[in-house]
Amino acid sequence: MPEAKFNVTAIIDKAISEKAIYLDLGKCGLTKIPDSVFKMYWLEELNLGNFFWNENTKEWISSSNSGPDNWFSAIPKKVNELENLRILRITGYKPNYDSYGNDNLKVRGFIKDIPIGVLPERLEYLDLSFNSIHYIRGLEKLTNLRNLNLKYNNIRQIEGLETLVLLKRLDISINKIKEIQGLEPVSQLNRLFLESNQISEIKGLEPVSQLTTLHLGSNQISEIKGLEPVSQLTMLALSSNQISEIKGLEPVSQLTMLDLGDNQISEIKGLEPVSQLTMLDLGDNQISEIKGLEPVSQLTML
Repeated sequence: MPEAKFNVTAIIDKAISEKAIYLDLGKCGLTKIPDSVFKMYWLEELNLGNFFWNENTKEWISSSNSGPDNWFSAIPKKVNELENLRILRITGYKPNYDSYGNDNLKVRGFIKDIPIGVLPERLEYLDLSFNSIHYIRGLEKLTNLRNLNLKYNNIRQIEGLETLVLLKRLDISINKIKEIQGLEPVSQLNRLFLESNQISEIKGLEPVSQLTTLHLGSNQISEIKGLEPVSQLTMLALSSNQISEIKGLEPVSQLTMLDLGDNQISEIKGLEPVSQLTMLDLGDNQISEIKGLEPVSQLTML
């Protein structure tokens, strides 16, 4: 018996009849958005991704549909007609890779650019991860944006954030960034993800003094320094770098979670400034003896 054709129309018609505010069109074999979607002027959340990463639960979420994967080569131009849209996901394929970017590059989506004026101005959450975007631009009108995910693209420079003054979470992990810069407009940022880039030095954090979470794993950092501007940090991830000594933590005395796994550390010391730690990861280092943990007596996970 031939396989039944996946019925995208039925999904959209059902959503229209129920006046649903959420529409999942992932895994529908789409290369463009069907015109009938634009009748849903009340829509608040649209998923066009086959998979997406849930940062809260730390797991991959698959679309609820079971058709073929979507494959967008550009951001659909008419999406800005959905004036009430708050959440938009147009992600590429789910990659077969570990959390630090060792993967098959062929899984990326084809979106290379963010044209000005294409995205709905009321967006608060935008996920364009796992595509082929080279430059952060085209976001000028998204003044309500709180969460921007550009993970796993081809971005070389942090830029184009000038109007995103309400941004709280920024993920530009697994790109080609060499320097932390361009954060001046996003002074309200409290979570920054820059894992798996080409960063060699912690600097440029002065504009984001409200940061509580900073991920810099899998870069080329050899020394812990430059944390003075982010004294409110409670989570710092520096795993898979080239760090040989625990030091420079004095400015971040409020840390409760510190990840220094997979570095070149041979001795546990320098933890006196972070006595509030409850989680410390020192796995895959060169430590031969477990001692020097007296300053962090509140540890519940090591």
